[in-house]
Amino acid sequence: MKKMTVCSILAVACCFMLPISGFAQYQISPAQPPAYYQPYSPQSIQPVPSYVPYPPYPSYSCQPSYQDGYWTSPQCMYQYGLQLVRSRRYYEAIRVFDEFLRSYPQSSLADNALYWSGECYYAMKQYSTALAYFQQIQYYYPRGNKMPDSLLKTALCYFSMNQNSQGCQMLNELRYRYP
Repeated sequence: MKKMTVCSILAVACCFMLPISGFAQYQISPAQPPAYYQPYSPQSIQPVPSYVPYPPYPSYSCQPSYQDGYWTSPQCMYQYGLQLVRSRRYYEAIRVFDEFLRSYPQSSLADNALYWSGECYYAMKQYSTALAYFQQIQYYYPRGNKMPDSLLKTALCYFSMNQNSQGCQMLNELRYRYP
């Protein structure tokens, strides 16, 4: 009994599949190598990095800096909240963003703070709470820069809660508003 190699097994399987598939129109000639074949040479191989390095997150000089119980600036408070999100300290980040929204409700970063609070709840799989934050963005900041992201995350929350019809509606709305 002959030993069958993996290549011979694949060749036999391909022969049976060729007439069924749309590849039956091509003739395979084993005597001639394909046109794209090039012999191996070590000089032709270029090393490829196994990953694409991302630049590190910028470190901000505004760590939690309080003066008389208040943050020194809204930007500083927001950046600190983002650092907490990136380090996956979600509960602390939510607390900072909620305090940000109470202290600076008219800030240009208010919709971003709502969004990142929703992201924290989404990361912790608390989809109904995350959904409430994303819907607040849609209600209070319909022209904000986080509006498309909040529509997408709203759809993902619905899908995660097995409410697929609402998720599809949100995706259609996203596609309609932001083609």
